[in-house]
Amino acid sequence: GLSRDSINAMRATFRAVFYGDGGSIDERARAAKEKYAAVPEVGEITDFIRADAKQELCLARRRGGDVT
Repeated sequence: GLSRDSINAMRATFRAVFYGDGGSIDERARAAKEKYAAVPEVGEITDFIRADAKQELCLARRRGGDVT
């Protein structure tokens, strides 16, 4: 299993990337990868988010209806 620290880092990464303020998702993912460099799972998540793909990420709507 994953350590509690790894789980907390992944949760913080998700919140920062998808609900954070300032910058693009790509910039926030890059910042999270740097902040949690010691957590390999965060690197995997952020690499996936930043990878070139045929389709963009499907983003959740924020409460109130705004798409992030």
